[in-house]
Amino acid sequence: MNDRQLKENGPELELSRRVHALRLGWLGTLGLYGLFFALVQLVFYLYAGLLGGPGVYYRGESGLAVAAWAWWVSFLVPVLVCLVFLRGQDARNRGLLTRTWDSWRWFDHGVLMFDTDLEFTGNQEESFARAANLDPDDPYALNNLGSVYLQQGRVEEAAAAYRKAVRLNPGYHKAYANLGVAYARLGEIKRAVGFYRKALKLEPKDPATHLNLGAALAGQGKNTQAAAHLREFLRLAPDHPRKEEISGLLRRLV
Repeated sequence: MNDRQLKENGPELELSRRVHALRLGWLGTLGLYGLFFALVQLVFYLYAGLLGGPGVYYRGESGLAVAAWAWWVSFLVPVLVCLVFLRGQDARNRGLLTRTWDSWRWFDHGVLMFDTDLEFTGNQEESFARAANLDPDDPYALNNLGSVYLQQGRVEEAAAAYRKAVRLNPGYHKAYANLGVAYARLGEIKRAVGFYRKALKLEPKDPATHLNLGAALAGQGKNTQAAAHLREFLRLAPDHPRKEEISGLLRRLV
């Protein structure tokens, strides 16, 4: 199963979410300033109060006071440090968001190739691979890249892409379902069944996974369980092109 939803439908919202997650914010900036202010004051205290440095602290009418120039240093040095830090953070965030935006463009480019002559070709592979390389934390690009690999017969590479996708998003049912398909093609039916079950736990109304799980269980001789999933497939997808074929298999099982 592929993700065919274009990311052009609301990328500004996702960008805003990522900026909010990355930006330090006013409270964070204030805290950073206070930290550096305290550090500079501590340096003055240690230098004058403990090490006997000249001219920083002096005895005032109300006790120990600090020279005016030391206060200016205490205020201005943290300002400069905060400005340098925030400029560096902004540059890093702009780079990250630019890569994210470019990743989405390549993802959409690959999605638009579905149901065309370019589906599962090297062109579509390149699109999803570029998307995944630009944004390594995007499980959807990895899932679609895995599906391209799977259709090309590169099952091990497909399984690796699906495994990374579920690590990035443990609630991503499509990647679990596809990982089950990959392991089924590798002959590891027991592992395939486990991933199908995981996918259905996350999305119980996925007809394709019910079909795949039913077929896998039938291959293990677990006819009663297989029949239950095949019935659910027919209920969820009554107009599926393979309806008659699956109905015949169901009759044989029961």
